Amino acid sequence: MLSAEYKVFVKSLIKAASEAFFGGGTATAFGGMAIGSKVNIEEGGGIDGMQHVDYEKMKCYVQITDTVKMIGQVQPLLAKFAIAHEFGHIVAGPIGGEIGTAEARLDSKKHEVAADLIGTCLLLRTGVTPIMITTMLQSYGDYVMDEVEKGTHPSRKDRMAYIISLFPKIRSGGGSTELDAIKNILKNVP
Repeated sequence: MLSAEYKVFVKSLIKAASEAFFGGGTATAFGGMAIGSKVNIEEGGGIDGMQHVDYEKMKCYVQITDTVKMIGQVQPLLAKFAIAHEFGHIVAGPIGGEIGTAEARLDSKKHEVAADLIGTCLLLRTGVTPIMITTMLQSYGDYVMDEVEKGTHPSRKDRMAYIISLFPKIRSGGGSTELDAIKNILKNVP
């Protein structure tokens, strides 16, 4: 079911993506597909999310489980992080050549870290601070990150290290652009 509950937040992510990764132009997915501002809520399942493509409407949406929505009522930033991470997967497609993920498999650790980093950059552009992200992930990160490496997901410790390494690289006044910082970090991800 599509929910407008997160519409304002997703619109802010779309705007942030436009500014950070699309030169102020329209942020798109999958070869020019529009990115919808609503979030598709899937019933059941654990804490998870993914991209949802509606080929009939030619739109791409972020999809989360209703469990993420429920946890967001207790810790709103956790739900926003999960949504921003999934939005990061959507954005990673069109900018893959610039950040070094174009040749990586979609189910690779590199894509998961790229989604974390892109999502984090977008959160920062919406007014969330590095300390807010770090504190939330240290306190509640086990809800969205596995403690040990599993399949395509790096361990929580590794993901946290990649995210934290992003902050000084993009600090205003001499820092790298988001694209450069993400590309630099992803060089060290298998």
